[in-house]
Parts: sequence; structure tokens; C-alpha cells
Amino acid sequence: MTDLQRPDLVLALAFVVIVVYPLYDYLMVGHHLRRVGSDYCRENGYTFIGIGHAKSHFSVIYRAGDSGKRRYARFILRTSFGRFRGVEWLE
Repeated sequence: MTDLQRPDLVLALAFVVIVVYPLYDYLMVGHHLRRVGSDYCRENGYTFIGIGHAKSHFSVIYRAGDSGKRRYARFILRTSFGRFRGVEWLE
């Protein structure tokens, strides 16, 4: 009997591929986004508000100085299997 003929093994593998990995990837990408946003604001002396998402990029949403106006810094997050690979800032 081969491993693929065992229904319990196939179901466990399907559960990992369909549920566990996307959840892991979602949580890790969220962690990296928050870290990039807070680091950017800390380095530039801004107040971090949050992260926005567009079709092809993310944006750090922040307030600069005493201004109550929201500002945005666009970037592309590079990850692979939940691991941080880098940030490409767009201007």
C-alpha cells in the first residue's frame, strides 16, 4: 500500500495545504507589514497610523509633525514562504 492510498494521510496533507499554510502566511505577512510601517515611522519621526493595501502595493499611513493630515509611503513587500526578503519603496 502506497502512502497516497491512505485517506487519513491525504486528508492531513490537504488540511495543511488548504488551511495551515495560508493562515501561517497571512499572519507572517501581517507581522512584516506592521514591522516595516513602524520602523519607517520611527526612523523618520512620524506617527504610525496603519497599513493600507492597493492592487499592487502597500502603503504606510502616517502623520508628520503637528499636521493632522494623513500621508502615505508606498512600498512593495518581498516575502517567500512567510520569510521577509526585503522592501521596495515606490515614489
